[in-house]
Amino acid sequence: MAFFSTSGVAVFKHYWEHDIDAAMKRTAKKPLPAGLVSPRGALLYSLILSALGVALGFILLVPLPGLFVFLEWFFYAVLYTIF
Repeated sequence: MAFFSTSGVAVFKHYWEHDIDAAMKRTAKKPLPAGLVSPRGALLYSLILSALGVALGFILLVPLPGLFVFLEWFFYAVLYTIF
């Protein structure tokens, strides 16, 4: 569960920062800045992985660990990456 959510949030971070990565020599060859993956495709993949992880967390675990899986995604995606 956490694997999917963590993978999804990592892809989201790459999506969110692909314009910054394109400007830096060190990160310009990553798949998104290099044009190997479309930003829309990366965002969709991120959302699917994240939703799958959170849903499995709530379905396969009791609600409290499922909540922690969601909070992990939220804190990393919104509070750390965006802000």
